[in-house]
Amino acid sequence: MYGRQLMSLISLAAISCLSVPASPFNLLARSRDGQSPHTSGELLQQARQLTDIRSGDVPSFRLTARIETFDEKGTKREGTFTLLWNSPTMWREEIAFPGSSQVRLARINKLLISRNPSTPSEEVYSVVNLMAFPSLLQMNVRDQLQKLRETTKDGSRERRVDITIGSQLWKKVYFDGSALVPNRIEYKGAADGMRNAYSNFRTPAPAVFDVEFQFGDYMEFHALQFPRTLRRLDSHVLKVQVQVQEWIAATYGESDFVPPDDSHWIRWCPQMEPPRLRTQLIMINPVFPPQLRTGGPPSRVVIYGIIGTDGEWHNVEPVKSAGAMVDSFWMGLMRKQRFTPAQCGETPVESETMIEFDYR
Repeated sequence: MYGRQLMSLISLAAISCLSVPASPFNLLARSRDGQSPHTSGELLQQARQLTDIRSGDVPSFRLTARIETFDEKGTKREGTFTLLWNSPTMWREEIAFPGSSQVRLARINKLLISRNPSTPSEEVYSVVNLMAFPSLLQMNVRDQLQKLRETTKDGSRERRVDITIGSQLWKKVYFDGSALVPNRIEYKGAADGMRNAYSNFRTPAPAVFDVEFQFGDYMEFHALQFPRTLRRLDSHVLKVQVQVQEWIAATYGESDFVPPDDSHWIRWCPQMEPPRLRTQLIMINPVFPPQLRTGGPPSRVVIYGIIGTDGEWHNVEPVKSAGAMVDSFWMGLMRKQRFTPAQCGETPVESETMIEFDYR
């Protein structure tokens, strides 16, 4: 039996922070220097500059939001998001749900992390990634930009940037009319860097997952823009929704950035280069556990780990389990992977990561 790997991962610790404005307004296609973008590359670059509220170009602020997450059965969990932003090297982020919370606090060259309970949370990881959506506009070395497309439907104009890997279209970024900020980002298949999809060798095609991010009701704060509403959908099903409640200027003192007593830390920097995969998951004649060998029901596993400065996995543990044998199978394959570790300048650093495996 063979599976097919479609993609890799996203680093949690590499993600920076965000902000939010106070009233919607007409976002015309003008950059911060007044120039209009003419190519797909210019449009993506300006969109990231305008929405990167964790850059060094914004004064200190407080951002609060309401969170809704939905599991496979559609059960909703409500929580809150709070970001105290002083500078790119001094900020505090807290995500809280009933019975669980995570605090991340940046102090110069360290990222201090406190979790209650101590096990990492899939829903927290999803919220962190959604709130760091400007990173999705950054190009990877293998990405190939296609010509900027423009269409008009029912009197509405839309622009689209297509991104391919070789001949495979895997990412689309959409803009309303002449707006400089995206209203949605689509990933075709599992190639969004968040999932590893595998399928039973008897099925004619691998499992495919369409991931879509939606952004609406943009706001302005000191020449930066951020959506009031952010959503993530998997296969057209809503999984995470964030509603920004407040984005205002704030002044902080040292006491606002005291880490919780149970915090642990990893070395960190605002412009950290994420880890790069050197070896894929080895899927040559793997010994599948019985549940997968016999073509049992689909299984989904989410695994947390730290990619160390040695480029290997550490602290690997299941966050969502499909049973001990299935979990152990995927974790065993992961431990055979090797990476170029994340870098702060020329210094290797650790990075927290969560990977999802779907087997169908």
